[in-house]
Amino acid sequence: QRVQPLRARLTGAALSAGVGTAIRAEALQALARANGGRPFAADCLTEDYLLALTLARRGARSRFLVPWIPGRTRARRLVAVEECFPDRLQAAIRQRARWMLGIALQAPRRLGWFGNGWQRLFLLQDRLMIVCALADLMALLLALCGLGALACGWEPLTAVIPAGPLAAMAAGANLLLGLWRLGMRIWLVARLYGWRFASAVPLRWPLGIIINGVAAGRACLLYWSALARRRLPRWDKTAHRFPTVATQKGV
Repeated sequence: QRVQPLRARLTGAALSAGVGTAIRAEALQALARANGGRPFAADCLTEDYLLALTLARRGARSRFLVPWIPGRTRARRLVAVEECFPDRLQAAIRQRARWMLGIALQAPRRLGWFGNGWQRLFLLQDRLMIVCALADLMALLLALCGLGALACGWEPLTAVIPAGPLAAMAAGANLLLGLWRLGMRIWLVARLYGWRFASAVPLRWPLGIIINGVAAGRACLLYWSALARRRLPRWDKTAHRFPTVATQKGV
């Protein structure tokens, strides 16, 4: 709710990935003429993401509109369609892998680097999502191994755990930042869905890290396999499920 409007304001380009988008006919016609009559990149697994940035690279500007609804608070101004993320482990991994493959691996080959400093910074953030997902998974596994070793007093592993004041300061800083992020997640989820749903955030957070990490590995395997065979990566179709009105109201 906050990152996309900020990104659009700083870069002049609002992403159209997973949101309702209105595009001027002249912009689509110009894009179609430059691409053999096809304005959309059907061979990209995240064609909506690619479309917005392709238009931005051609000089088109876009805005993230937040309509004013009388009588609503700031948290309720957005007009959006809510969708349930896949609740099956395999489906969730496939969904994440498709996003990562299209955004972090396919799109950079087509777009390159462009725009102002802010645009390049956000592009770098997009393209590092696989690296960050793998690093988060490795950090989680190392943390669990370290905690298990300390709890069991397993000397071969505890001997390699850094000690000293610098290590203690780094561990303390990471712990505080982690607690801050966890608290923000709980608070934001509670605002939208209630405290009952927010109480499970500490359990869903590590599960999300595992899903993202496995999806990052799957995205890399699919991408390099497709390059080796000189074929396009396979499209993993998402089964869309939308919450009911009763669910949205917390009934």
